[in-house]
Amino acid sequence: MLILYILIGILLLLASIIIFPSLHVTAELKKELTVKIRFLLFTYRILPKEVTKTIEKDIKIEDKKIDFKNLIKDKNLYEVIEFIKCLASLSLKVSSKVFKSLIIDTLNLNLILVGNDAADTAKKYGCVCSLLYPSLSILNSNVERIEKSHINVSAGFNEGKTTVKFKFKCHIKVLKIFIIAVSTIKDIQKHKDIIKLSSLKK
Repeated sequence: MLILYILIGILLLLASIIIFPSLHVTAELKKELTVKIRFLLFTYRILPKEVTKTIEKDIKIEDKKIDFKNLIKDKNLYEVIEFIKCLASLSLKVSSKVFKSLIIDTLNLNLILVGNDAADTAKKYGCVCSLLYPSLSILNSNVERIEKSHINVSAGFNEGKTTVKFKFKCHIKVLKIFIIAVSTIKDIQKHKDIIKLSSLKK
């Protein structure tokens, strides 16, 4: 009888893997940043899209205001950094259980930063590092695991122009999202029952 239960459990697990596949997110920079979500045979492209808003964000570094847009002067670089910052921000705002189930398959980033002169290059390098590495640290501590990661940021004092190479892939089992949702609903219901019981005692 025990063997039968084990076999049923294995069959149910295999069925859940087939019925509840993974949700995939991919991002890659070629001529421009492309971000896609794929589920089964369906693919939805998030980026590129038309950007109508101008960037008017000032970033404080060492108590000095630096205009990030004017300092970077590279649309692709800006979009890659914003994408990583957005992921890090989501990992803090979205249910921690969801992101703890997220597996990053690939995170490759290679930046060579070049400014107008040596001082401008150093300034750009410091600005990018101060924005990039905290976001990567947050992301790393809030996902289940990162399978493959290669991050290289350097100041190209002897290079001609800024170069950006970026590739990102991640996935999460839809079954896990479903289990987390059910668990969250149960926790909310339990919390309501505790509040109701405490009010009755009063």
